[in-house]
Amino acid sequence: VDAAPAPAPAPRAAEPTPAPAPKAAEPPPSKQPARQVATARVDKGSLDAVPSLGGIDVNGPLGEAEIRRGVTRVLPALRTCYRDAARGAGKTPAARVKISFEIDESRAARSVRARGASLPGLASCVEDAVARVRTRIAPDVGNASVTVEVVFAPTTP
Repeated sequence: VDAAPAPAPAPRAAEPTPAPAPKAAEPPPSKQPARQVATARVDKGSLDAVPSLGGIDVNGPLGEAEIRRGVTRVLPALRTCYRDAARGAGKTPAARVKISFEIDESRAARSVRARGASLPGLASCVEDAVARVRTRIAPDVGNASVTVEVVFAPTTP
């Protein structure tokens, strides 16, 4: 006599699997820490230099003090020029830029030329900034030829 087949074992209750730990929400992009890039570039905080006036040579009917006042008014623009050039190059060398220009009867700087800039783009930016120089008085006769040295001293972070 055949024996009846044994009843099938009852299905086992599934063992509970641990739920995955909730993922921490990432902060919005503006709150995320800056990613570190492994390069030899300097950090953004140190890409700055303080410009100061070196020698000023005036050949013509304007005094050095008048030229100094005019160029001093554009020093913030010159600092911005350095920052932009340093950011592009990823370095902050000390720089001495010689700028030559003329002040004409309209009291404006004309024929501005910069040389000796050690960062790409610095000379053209400096030329644009110095072209905005206007003196408070005009030369009595003719134009005043001017050579100014601007020294950029990098700041330390």
